[in-house]
Amino acid sequence: GINRFPAILDRIKRYLEHSKSELHRVERSLKNILGTHDGIYGMMGGFKKIVKDLRMLGIHIRILSAELAHDGGDFKNLAGDIVNLAGIIESKSNDILTQSKSSDLLIRETISKVATLKTGLDNLTTLIIEGTMSTLSSLTDRHKLSSVTARNISSASQEVSHGIGKVLESLQIQDIVRQRLEHVKKSLEILDIRLNETVIDVSDSKLIREISDTCNSQAAQLDYSRDELLSAVKTIVENLRGIAKGITRMSANTRDLAGETNKKGGSFFTSMESGIVSVLSSISESFFECSKTDHELSGGVNAVVCTIGNISVFIKDIEQIGMEMELLSLNARIKSAHAGREGAGLAVLAEAIQQISEDVCNKTIALSNTFTEITSSAEALNNEISSENKEKDAEIEVILNDMETVLNSLRKVNSSVISFLKEIGEKGQRLGSDIEKTVMEVTVHETFVSGINEAISGLKAMTRQASNLIPYEITTGYSPGLDRFEATSPMANVELF
Repeated sequence: GINRFPAILDRIKRYLEHSKSELHRVERSLKNILGTHDGIYGMMGGFKKIVKDLRMLGIHIRILSAELAHDGGDFKNLAGDIVNLAGIIESKSNDILTQSKSSDLLIRETISKVATLKTGLDNLTTLIIEGTMSTLSSLTDRHKLSSVTARNISSASQEVSHGIGKVLESLQIQDIVRQRLEHVKKSLEILDIRLNETVIDVSDSKLIREISDTCNSQAAQLDYSRDELLSAVKTIVENLRGIAKGITRMSANTRDLAGETNKKGGSFFTSMESGIVSVLSSISESFFECSKTDHELSGGVNAVVCTIGNISVFIKDIEQIGMEMELLSLNARIKSAHAGREGAGLAVLAEAIQQISEDVCNKTIALSNTFTEITSSAEALNNEISSENKEKDAEIEVILNDMETVLNSLRKVNSSVISFLKEIGEKGQRLGSDIEKTVMEVTVHETFVSGINEAISGLKAMTRQASNLIPYEITTGYSPGLDRFEATSPMANVELF
C-alpha cells in the first residue's frame, strides 16, 4: 500500500522530466518555425516592388499606345491587363500577409502555451516536493512522538513486570507462612499427644516449663506469620493496583502512539491520509490542467498548419499570375514585331514584362519553398505532439489509478488501526477493571488474621497459666525447652527472605 507511494512519486518524477524535455524540444521547434516564418515579410516586400514595377509598365505602355498611329487599342488592352495583374498580385500578397500575421500570432501563442506548460510542470514539481516534505515532516514528528511514547510504554511495562514480580514474591511468602503454620500445628499436635500420654503433675516443673516454652514459641511464630502475611497481602494489593494503572497507561500510550483521540475519534493515519489525499488531489488537478494545455498546444500547432495551407492557395494564384505574365510578354513581342519600327519601344517593355514574370516565378518558388518547409515542420511537430499526448494521457491514467490504489490501501490500514486500537483500549480497560475487582474481593486475609489472633490469644493464655506454676526465672530468662525446640525444629534452617 503505502510502500508504493515512493514508486508513484518516482514515476511522476520521470513523467515530469520527460515532459520538460519534450517541451524544450517543442519550444525549439516552434522558435525555428517562427524564425523561418519571419523571413516571409522580407519576401513579401519583393512582391510590393513587383506590383510597383508592373504599374509603371502599364503607364509606359499607355504612353506608347498613344504615340502609335494604329493598334493603339491593343496596347491599351495590354496596359490594362498588366495593371489588373498588378492589382491581383497586390491583393494576393495582402492576403498572404494577413494569413502570415495570423500564423505568426498562432505560433507565438503556441510558444506562450509551452511556457505555461513549463510553469505548470514547475508548479507540479514544487507541489510534489512540498507535499512530500510535509508528509515526511509529519512522519518525522510522529517518529519523535513515537519514540517518547515507546519509552513511556516501556517504562509502564517495566513497572507492570516489577509489580508482577512483587506479587509472585508475596505469593511465595504466603507459601512460607503456610509451612510455618503447618509446623505450628505439628508442634502443637506433638504436645497434645504428649499431654494425652502423660499424667499431668502440676509439681512437674519440667513438663510445665516445656508446655510454656512450646506455647510461647508457637505464639511468636503465629504472631510473626500474621504480620508477614498481612504485609504480603498489602504488597499484592498495592502491586495489583499498580499493574492495573500501568496497563491502563500502556493502553492510553498505545492510542497516543497512533494518534487516536477520544474527542475526534480519528488517528494519525487519518490525518496522514488526509494530507496525502490533498497532495494527490492537487497532483491530479495539475495533471488535468497540463493535459488540457497539451491538447491546446496540439490544437495551436494544427491551426498553424491550416493557416499555412490557406496561404498555399494564394501562392498558387500568384504562380498562375506569373504564367499569365509570360503570355503577356509573348503577346507584347508579337505586337512589337507587327508594329515594326514603331514597336521598338514595346519590345523593350515586353522584355521588362518577361523579367518581372521571371522575378515573380522566382519569388513565388522561394515563398512556396519557405511555406512548404514551415508546413512540413509544423505537421511533423503536430504529429509528434499528438502522439506524445496519447502516451501522456495513458501514463497519467496509470499514475492516477496507482494513487487511488494507495489511497484505498491507506483507508483499509486506517480502518484496521482504529479497530485494533479500540480493541486494545477495551481489553486494557476490562483487564484493569477485573484487577480492581479482584483487589476489592481480597478479604480472606481478614478471616485468616481473625483465626490467628484467636490462636495466639489461646497460646498466650496457656503460657500465662503455665507461668503461674513454675519459678519466675524460668518464665523470664532461661528456657531449655525452647532451646531444644528450636534445635530440633524442621523450620530452623528455612530462610524466609
